[in-house]
Amino acid sequence: MRYAIAAVVTLGLALITWTVDLPKALGVHPWWSQQVLTTGALIGLALGVAVNRAFKGRAIALLSLLVGTAMGFAMAKYGQTQFAASYAEDAFAGQLWYFGWHATCALGFATITAASLFRRPIPAQ
Repeated sequence: MRYAIAAVVTLGLALITWTVDLPKALGVHPWWSQQVLTTGALIGLALGVAVNRAFKGRAIALLSLLVGTAMGFAMAKYGQTQFAASYAEDAFAGQLWYFGWHATCALGFATITAASLFRRPIPAQ
């Protein structure tokens, strides 16, 4: 049941984000702004469950996913600025931009999934 709730929460937030097209407002190219959401939500759902099971629901899993999301966003922004500065000539910067956004969305949705599966340990009395 926990996994069903995590899937509904993650895919529901992905649908809301897809409806308002939030990635385009954050700097994703309009041609693939919704593509990064669909692939990111599905990969993030699987990755979030796997990370939660591997780390047994510890807070370090959430922290590592948050750091990964920030690194993916930084990579995407760096690629975007370098690609624009080179007048669309730097193919590597374009790939950083593209794959950075895929990593950002996948790790962001993995964070949401792992957070919805997170359980605080009950202290011993």
